[in-house]
Amino acid sequence: MSKFCRFCGSSMDDDAVFCASCGKNQAVEESNTPILNTMPNRNLSCMPNTVSTQNTNKNKNIILAAIAVAVVLVVGGGTYFGYSYYLQQNQAEQARIAAAEASQKAKEAQDKVEADKKQKEEDAKKELNKTQVKNAIDTLMNGEALLKSLADDINAGHVKGYSTSHWSRERTLSEINNESTKFQDLEPAVKQRIIELQNIQIQRVNAMYDGAAGNTYRFDEGGKKYDEFYDKLATLKKDFGIN
Repeated sequence: MSKFCRFCGSSMDDDAVFCASCGKNQAVEESNTPILNTMPNRNLSCMPNTVSTQNTNKNKNIILAAIAVAVVLVVGGGTYFGYSYYLQQNQAEQARIAAAEASQKAKEAQDKVEADKKQKEEDAKKELNKTQVKNAIDTLMNGEALLKSLADDINAGHVKGYSTSHWSRERTLSEINNESTKFQDLEPAVKQRIIELQNIQIQRVNAMYDGAAGNTYRFDEGGKKYDEFYDKLATLKKDFGIN
């Protein structure tokens, strides 16, 4: 039967005096308190579990840290990708808007060039028409001078029939009609107005010769045509800015 060391508690042979573990003499009385009671009461069976728990917690912390890093990388990467995509889309939209604005400005500039060109052409055409109309009016006024001279001679009694040595209906009408060749280059609408004025002059010539031949009521008709002529002439001048 084996015994145990009084000091360290190690197993000993029954006939051993000294402990093989601590070397204490089992016959010596050192203290009333057993050695076993003075030694730290260590629960050796719990120590491995504590280390294991610590290792487990450490591993958990590492895993949690790795997960956190992964989450940060995923979220950060997604955020970066989203922001990068937003920037690309925004830049594309800004480029599209800039291109549209540039295209609109170019169109407006081209439209202005064409409008200015058209306006210049219209102004030049209007100025040409004005010059031509002024020349046509000058021609009509030559006819007016002829009619005034005829009226003066009739009022003076120098013309008492359809013709005299100086005046004849045919010659007077011929002189007025011959002026029509000067109206050929006019715009159709303007030419029509000038010819209308010239026809009124012809009617006045006929009225004056008829009155000189004894049909005096024709003088009144000629006077009305005179007023009509100058009313239409004033309107024509106003339309073309001619004084």
